Amino acid sequence: MAYSVFYEDEKGNPIAAFKGEIKIDYFASIHEKQFKVIHYLDPYGDTTFNQLMLKDLLSDLHRIWRQDHRLESLIEFIEKNRGETHTYLKFYGD
Repeated sequence: MAYSVFYEDEKGNPIAAFKGEIKIDYFASIHEKQFKVIHYLDPYGDTTFNQLMLKDLLSDLHRIWRQDHRLESLIEFIEKNRGETHTYLKFYGD
């Protein structure tokens, strides 16, 4: 199974969809306190990040990326679409 990742407007309408694949179990082992928000990803439900949270999410993803470059396309997707008022990044789990 993989997360479906979207940017959505305040009504939940999709604005942009991430075309890559992020396996749900990829983040399952991350429960370390050194990460700010990545450990909140719910593999069985939906997780929403608002614009204020994206800085911390990107910081976490960049730390992981230093050791595993598979996240590069996800980081690019988030950076390309961030900063828009009343938009949210949504991870849909299982």
